[in-house]
Amino acid sequence: MYSICNGLPRIVGVAALAATVAACDTVKSANPLSPDIAGPIPGVTISPPAPSAPAHGTIIEGAEQTVTLSFDAASSNSVRPFWYELEVSATSDFTQLVHKAEKISVPLEGGRVSYRINPNLPTDHLYYWRVRALDGANTGPYSATRTFEIVTPVVVQVPQPASPAYGELLTGTSVTLVTRNSSTSGPVKNPVFYRFELSPDAAFASPEVITAVQGQGTTGVSRGDLTLDRFYFWRVRASTESRTGTVTSGYSEIQMFRTPAPAPPPPAPPPGGGGSPSDELDLGQVTFLHRNVSAWPVTSTVTNVSISPHTVCVDHTKAGQFPTSVFGDILVEGNVWIFARINGRWYGATWDWLRIGQVCKGATAEEFGRDQIRIHPMDASWVPRAGDTIGFMMSARARDGVQAGQERTNVVLVTWPY
Repeated sequence: MYSICNGLPRIVGVAALAATVAACDTVKSANPLSPDIAGPIPGVTISPPAPSAPAHGTIIEGAEQTVTLSFDAASSNSVRPFWYELEVSATSDFTQLVHKAEKISVPLEGGRVSYRINPNLPTDHLYYWRVRALDGANTGPYSATRTFEIVTPVVVQVPQPASPAYGELLTGTSVTLVTRNSSTSGPVKNPVFYRFELSPDAAFASPEVITAVQGQGTTGVSRGDLTLDRFYFWRVRASTESRTGTVTSGYSEIQMFRTPAPAPPPPAPPPGGGGSPSDELDLGQVTFLHRNVSAWPVTSTVTNVSISPHTVCVDHTKAGQFPTSVFGDILVEGNVWIFARINGRWYGATWDWLRIGQVCKGATAEEFGRDQIRIHPMDASWVPRAGDTIGFMMSARARDGVQAGQERTNVVLVTWPY
């Protein structure tokens, strides 16, 4: 509880409340300057409050506003308690009031007073405010006038990368990074800039930074002299200047592309002359259960085929250099093929994906048709047996309707060992 019998608020205990009231009654009856006296009291002065926050000319973004006005308390030699009257106006002469508080309570021991404006004020306006103290009969002067402005915030959304696509294999050592322009809202009056970051590692420890001003619909930057046979990662963010400072979007999702491998040396000609390595099987006599790749250029030579009860390996001279594409969430280089003579006719099919540089796949004889190919006649009913002549080949992606390039190895024939 607090008492104002001498004109100054002070804290008193609950037990002393009755004695305080009695003492106040005695003072009122004996003191000619008691608060019960009506009208202005001669000699009474009330100082103007001193505005403290927000600072003069502060700009407040509308999305964050609840405006709280603070001022240092007035002082008075009056025996009466006083309160505050606060005005907010759209004009400097206070003829267009937008908010008025007529009786803001005085703090217990002076100090600072805070007042929150409710409801929120409209955005994109400059406002003037002032405050004064009064006790019902005596009125102090207004404080100095202060201003604040409420503005609609500028928002820049995260840009969306356009190209190169995730996992794309470039055809050379130059790249153009392209992003779709960010959506913006609010009073955007300055150019929007894009910060592209290019890095050989996904952590972007020391990225190369390339900036560009927003283009029409999309924005792009170019970079040449990239290292061959390397993965690169890139991301982008957008920014612009507003009245409250720089507004920056978050980063886009990280994108990745790969530069091509160095051109392989031409394969050594087979004994007796000739060019590309030859197939050991006439592919014109083969029924292809997946894409017919017999006309694809032979750019790689099978150097070894090894078969165990659980693994098949097909080594070749261009492993890790075929064009890549994305399957689900993995980057694949191509497919491994198997050829078999069934009921007097040759059939060929892909049976698994190859990651970059991969030449070995886990497989048993029973799994080829049952779990991998699953197309008649190379389905669950077909299992290679010891002594069967089986063909193997590697190629770029050749199933599911997606094609990354047209390259393959020659076909070699081996004897199934178990």
